[in-house]
Amino acid sequence: MWVNDRQNEIYTIVKYRANKNLVGSYPNIEFTTNVERVEPSKFPSVYIHFMPSMEQGGDLEQNGINAFMCGVQVQVTVTKEMGEKACETVSWEVLSQFKALSFSVNMMPEFIRTGNADIRQMTFRVRRTIGANETIGG
Repeated sequence: MWVNDRQNEIYTIVKYRANKNLVGSYPNIEFTTNVERVEPSKFPSVYIHFMPSMEQGGDLEQNGINAFMCGVQVQVTVTKEMGEKACETVSWEVLSQFKALSFSVNMMPEFIRTGNADIRQMTFRVRRTIGANETIGG
């Protein structure tokens, strides 16, 4: 289905562009969509989760999906030693890559508490309506 293809395309673009800008400062940065992981294996870790999509712009025939609302939640994790500044830097870089793809921010990056005192995390959410014939990242 084209919806999954667009989500994979968005992940690839954001990962490539953000990694290119961050790898000099953070050579072990890890990007993932794997929900199964319990703890990140590398730091900083950027977990990109595509939220359940919702169809947009349906027509009377309802034969296909004309557009969908793509919602994404991003969780950035760093070690305590790396510090909150590293978490902020990575979060804002990844956010800027979503903004470059015309996503709107519906939850700005914020620190969240975890049960592990050795890590720091920030989470943010973005969303965008994507049409069936749209090109992403042009």
